[in-house]
Amino acid sequence: LMLPFYVLPILMINRTFAHKIAILSLAAAAALLVSTKAMAQSSTNVRIEQKSIISLYGKWTFSSPGNTAVYTGKSSVAIKDFSTHVDGTYTFDIKAPSNATTTVSVYEDGVKKQSDAGTLHMIDIDSTKQYRIVVEYAYDGTIRVNSQPNGAPFDLVSPYDITISGTTPAVFHRLPVQYFTVHYRDMDGCYNPRPQKRVSDNEILFFGRYNCTPVKPKEKVEPFEDKLRGSVNISLAPNQTEIIAGENVYYTISVDNRSKQTMNNLSVSFQFDSEHMQVKDILPWNGTLTNHKTIVWDIDKIFAGKTWEATFPVEVLAGTSEGTILAANARVSGPEVRKETSINLQSATNVGVAILPATGMRFDILFLVMSILVALGLSRSAKNRQ
Repeated sequence: LMLPFYVLPILMINRTFAHKIAILSLAAAAALLVSTKAMAQSSTNVRIEQKSIISLYGKWTFSSPGNTAVYTGKSSVAIKDFSTHVDGTYTFDIKAPSNATTTVSVYEDGVKKQSDAGTLHMIDIDSTKQYRIVVEYAYDGTIRVNSQPNGAPFDLVSPYDITISGTTPAVFHRLPVQYFTVHYRDMDGCYNPRPQKRVSDNEILFFGRYNCTPVKPKEKVEPFEDKLRGSVNISLAPNQTEIIAGENVYYTISVDNRSKQTMNNLSVSFQFDSEHMQVKDILPWNGTLTNHKTIVWDIDKIFAGKTWEATFPVEVLAGTSEGTILAANARVSGPEVRKETSINLQSATNVGVAILPATGMRFDILFLVMSILVALGLSRSAKNRQ
């Protein structure tokens, strides 16, 4: 039996002193293990993410048991991170925007733990884990735009940098109707109506009557800049460039609509190394997994100047060799996308599998405790022989 060099002197001391040293060493090692675990569990990170078709979000409070720790979020802030050291059931209270339907999803260490509708939620927090809480706001409003005569061009404009263009008659669903104003544009030989604003909870009808007598001189209407028509940009980014086998890497795909018109019926795909990676979590925005290696999203529309974004975990298989390079790429396409005006229609990235160190502090402590126990056993054997 081979013993570490720092155990041999224990065997040379009288047995009573050896017993005392062994007991003290065991107590110190146990205290160090408890202290290390307490430090690791002292606090947890919590991220609150709010998602909406417009950049108007809810106000919220996140309160620990007994209100000993209270965190708040503003209606203008989409993402907020904070840390807490209090375990227990937290109260998450949201004051949603007017007429918004609210859904809250809780992810614990990257795995969806719960998903419920409503604005008041009870969430259990364990300081040994990490949390991501996603609040999504949806609207059920309808906007109808008509004119006399038909065929009038118009723009629906909101104060939150959303512009929707169309031609009468037109209908738009799932919008926060109270934030939109219609601007009727010029028609040949007619005076166009003034901008209109309506106040309603669920449905709004705009009607513009053009005055076509006397005839207005034809004016040149400047079209949208052609260099931006159909322009999109896609980017793919992991949350880390190295990862240990068996853990999750989080990818974020962003698609920017750089044009001045709404982009409709886009398709976004994400392809990953299925030999070394797998997707287990429920995907955001109704993404679907095909052939165990490709995720596809069908996006109804991205408004002018806005960004569609999805963040999701991909697990690196436990048997993946150290030093393996994991490749992934994302693509965007659609009938209104123009390659010549877009920046990037695909984006690729690599993540490396890191090399674990041979030992660590906990391994060294365990080795010390086992060595002391062996020394105690040898000491007792020597006593019995005498």
